[in-house]
Amino acid sequence: GPGGVGKTRLARQFASTQVAAYPHGVVFVPLATCSSGEQLLEAIAEALPLSFRLEADAPPALEQERAQLSDYLRPRSILLVLDNMEHLTDVATLLSDILAEAPGVKLLVTSRERLALPEEWVMEVQGLPYSISDECEDGATSSAVQLFTKCAQRARADLRLQDADWPAVTRICQLVEGVPLAIELAAAWVGILSCREIAAELERDLGLLVSRQRGALERHTSLRAAFEHSWKLLSGAEKSAFSQLAVFRGGFTRGAAAQVARASLEMLSALADKSLLHRDAKGRYTIHQVLWQYAAEMLGRTPEVRSSTLSRHCEYYLNLLETWGQRLMGAGQQEALEDLKMESSNLSLALQTATEGRNWEHLQHVLAFWILFLEISGARGVAEETLHPILVAAREAQADRQDDMAVRTVLALALAAQRFFSIRLGLVPAQEALHESLALAKTLPDTLEKAFILLLNSTLSGLPAREARACSRESLAIFERHQHRWGQAMARLIWADATSFGCKEYAEAKEGYRAAQAIFEALGDRWGQALCLTGLAHIAFQKREYREAIHLAEGSLAIYRALGDPWRISNLRSDLAQYATAMGDYGSATRYYQENLATALQFGQRGAAAQCLAHLGHLARLQGDLSASRGYYEQSLDLYRQLDDTQGMAGVSHDLGTLAGSS
Repeated sequence: GPGGVGKTRLARQFASTQVAAYPHGVVFVPLATCSSGEQLLEAIAEALPLSFRLEADAPPALEQERAQLSDYLRPRSILLVLDNMEHLTDVATLLSDILAEAPGVKLLVTSRERLALPEEWVMEVQGLPYSISDECEDGATSSAVQLFTKCAQRARADLRLQDADWPAVTRICQLVEGVPLAIELAAAWVGILSCREIAAELERDLGLLVSRQRGALERHTSLRAAFEHSWKLLSGAEKSAFSQLAVFRGGFTRGAAAQVARASLEMLSALADKSLLHRDAKGRYTIHQVLWQYAAEMLGRTPEVRSSTLSRHCEYYLNLLETWGQRLMGAGQQEALEDLKMESSNLSLALQTATEGRNWEHLQHVLAFWILFLEISGARGVAEETLHPILVAAREAQADRQDDMAVRTVLALALAAQRFFSIRLGLVPAQEALHESLALAKTLPDTLEKAFILLLNSTLSGLPAREARACSRESLAIFERHQHRWGQAMARLIWADATSFGCKEYAEAKEGYRAAQAIFEALGDRWGQALCLTGLAHIAFQKREYREAIHLAEGSLAIYRALGDPWRISNLRSDLAQYATAMGDYGSATRYYQENLATALQFGQRGAAAQCLAHLGHLARLQGDLSASRGYYEQSLDLYRQLDDTQGMAGVSHDLGTLAGSS
């Protein structure tokens, strides 16, 4: 395991449980100061204790020491704990000799690097368990938080962590990924910094993680010292590869490492053996966060190397985005969605690099795929942080390069996406973004990108229904000229939405949905099929065909669950609750709202939770359970008060008044 992860402490703890199993003892042998085979054997002898007697005219000292140590150990049953072996791997065969000549001896070795011995059994030590959720810890759930609490109280005996501190403590443990040394060094600052301030410092860099205790081992005085020890043991090629691997975000594959960092399989294996990389069950490599920061700093010292590596990273991942984006539109949708989710951090960085490098040509071809991924995956919160910098940069470039079609295309797409996701997130959309995007689209030739711009601008609210239908028809015509089947289906779907929700022309809308559904089915696009089913369910509900509406909506819900879109899952459950209520099936409606309530509370969405509670209060009243109804309404009112939502408070207060009158 890497430095500071607790290998020594774990080895000592385990060894203490083995004393009864070894009649001749358990012996701890520190090796940090050893630098040769002779010093390794002398350290073992000193710990036993054993005194070597060397003869001048006999074989070399190393051979004499090895023989005498073997003679001493051969009749004994001993557990030798050899601590910090990573810098002595070139003489590790001496350990094989000991095991071969002294069958009663067992070796427990701690090292940052595998020894590559045939007798070796490897156990990788990682950080302590910690919560990966943004929710608060309660101070007693994870080992990492418990260690922080213990160390913080040791640094300040009167410290009593409050409820408001737990989110920051959890974040500290996340930032250092549970590394015990890092947690101890961070906790030592509670005397002069709040937990929130410590977390904020660590967000910037790990310079805070320095020990102020006297007598600490040099390699444990700071995280930097621990990593510098590992860094010095690397060859030049290993240093170059490891630092370039720091361009990745959230892990990487073997193929990406080869293309971006020029790291071969042999190099990845060597770095993994040195505890600098971790390979998971799916074959994906990750770098521990604290190691990653150090590697990134090393890469930053060679600006030309960093720039070229980032350029390769950008090219590699934008090409993947285009490939996976195409698969999002067909039978490979589920797999492509998983791949995109896995690489979302790398893809975000690639978009950032392309934007900073003003690579408009490449951006105009991949941006629509990124927008589509954000929508299908439900990752709408990421839209602002990735799309806003593109919008700002494109607007600046447009001022200087008004004749550049690629710039206009990117700007029009970014504007359309900004409006689209603003509505998705419940924000008030900027209508000027809609009109500016459409004005830019008029200056573009009839490319697929233009068709996508028109498609985005004709969705949801913004344009009057008739104009939205005209916009979607123009988009459809372009997709038809390019023989782009997915685009044709989506344009028909958006046209049907405008016809159904805006014009209330349900017969025409139904035909549009069915036509789009047929194309999506032929392509194997399940997400598109679900959108059509949702639209058809709405039409069935408007026609009071409640059983048909529920059947269609449940089909759509099953697809969204498979795709993992929490936003659309919640929306469908709300629709189903509405349909069930209309049928008089209050039990099913209650179940749907309860599921939505659980989801809202899980993600800290108090506004959505308040709405669910109000609906549950209404359903309980319909079923004659006035006590339960009052309880739901009061919980809803409390949440609205916390949010200072006057409209919500007024609505629930009215419901409570109605309930009091009926009782």
